Amino acid sequence: FGESVWVVFFINTLLLWVSIFMLWRISVRCLPGRWSLLPSLLLAIFWEISVFVSFGIYELLALCAATCFVWCFLHYYDTQKIAWLAGASLAIGALILEKPIVLYSIPFFALWIVMWQWTCIPWRTLTAHAFLFMMLASMGAGIWSWRNHRVLDTWELGTGGVILLRRASQVDFTTPEIISMGLSFAVGDYLGAKLYDGFPRDENGFPDEPKTWDPAIEQRLKETKFYGKNGHHDWIITDLDGETLTRVSFDRKLKEEAIAKIREKPIKFFLVGFLNLFRLNAPVNLGSQETMHLFAGNDELSPAAKT
Repeated sequence: FGESVWVVFFINTLLLWVSIFMLWRISVRCLPGRWSLLPSLLLAIFWEISVFVSFGIYELLALCAATCFVWCFLHYYDTQKIAWLAGASLAIGALILEKPIVLYSIPFFALWIVMWQWTCIPWRTLTAHAFLFMMLASMGAGIWSWRNHRVLDTWELGTGGVILLRRASQVDFTTPEIISMGLSFAVGDYLGAKLYDGFPRDENGFPDEPKTWDPAIEQRLKETKFYGKNGHHDWIITDLDGETLTRVSFDRKLKEEAIAKIREKPIKFFLVGFLNLFRLNAPVNLGSQETMHLFAGNDELSPAAKT
């Protein structure tokens, strides 16, 4: 379509409409009468979703694939028709390519098929259905993984080393740093500083943003540059220790460092992980950015207004 931004708006709007429609069809199964319209209405007026229409990112595609999967999966449960199962498999396969962590749910849903239909379908047919689901759902991920192996020398679907190391770096936080981070995620920096004396503050005495992962990780990510080799472009990373390696090898190195930290303090890694659940539900602004630090440095509002 050329370099036209309206194409992004059009496709994202279409994906949002389809998601709203399919959510309504799912809700009809669960809620009586007009109450079935409520989930779709809430999705339609939720501005964080609507703002994604103008972004060139894949969130709305992932949302559409997820709702399509649930819709098809429920239809398969009602009808036992293989076409609906194939549709659910292809939908979750597309979702895996957008969010690779979903790949780990495939065995769970295959087992769910068996548990659901145990008394409705003959054993051999049920086994074939579960196998078909796993095969179709994993096909897209398998092909893309093979492509990555040929092109990038990795079987990974995405670069997850950075994210994992950010989380793993939290095991080295001190107790005040963990408490401050948890309060920031749960109630924001302003209230967090009111509740905890050890909350970090800036030179003016206002609540400062607490550390959420080791800042040295971001410094390592800045040491990047492009270079050409044999007609191809590849990411080359110069690490802080002077080692030069490709972007894929760099991500593999970060993942190994993260796993080493997790193995050193597995219980702390597990427990601190619960604090990150608060961050997933933290309020966001119209640009889809978290607002934990909102009003923390503004001294013109009353405490009641800030709260």
